[in-house]
Amino acid sequence: MTILQVYLMPRFDRSYFNFGEGDMYATGLYLTDYLNTVCSGVTGFDSADFHWEGIASSVRDTDLVCYVLADQSRSIVARHSSDPLGGGGSTVWSTRANAMISEVYMMAVEGDASRSRLLANLIFHELMHNKLDSHPTHSIVPDVHAIPNGRLSRIPVNSSMRPSDADVAAMRRGIRTSMPQYTGSF
Repeated sequence: MTILQVYLMPRFDRSYFNFGEGDMYATGLYLTDYLNTVCSGVTGFDSADFHWEGIASSVRDTDLVCYVLADQSRSIVARHSSDPLGGGGSTVWSTRANAMISEVYMMAVEGDASRSRLLANLIFHELMHNKLDSHPTHSIVPDVHAIPNGRLSRIPVNSSMRPSDADVAAMRRGIRTSMPQYTGSF
């Protein structure tokens, strides 16, 4: 049984954002629900699981990592790229680290009544970039934002959205792609 492991790396003050273990657990459940739907249609993964933290040596190239930061001013992506950052999150292939970096920003979910769902939606969006279009030579789609009939692949992302069939189909095409994940900020 092969499980897609998703490492969510909290790099924000949980008390400042009043984001406790229950919020973290709900975010992980929403995200794995989406990814379990993706995994159910591909050979190679039976399901998905999430971890809030991890050990760098445990991350396989088929796993996913997303850093959860307070805001853009703490961006890891910005240290590896001069590209503009997204409002809710950013993903970039770092040639210096030879790894994919995905991050989302807690400021983007502040004040939303369903912020755990919104955070999961933002993470899923960035993981779509991670697996589908951010590598300079191994892209599955030319532009995640242009997936026909996409929902979480589009911007802006909100808490009422769910992955569309087109989003799921696109992720199924790329989910098994071996993509080194950045673990330099574990």
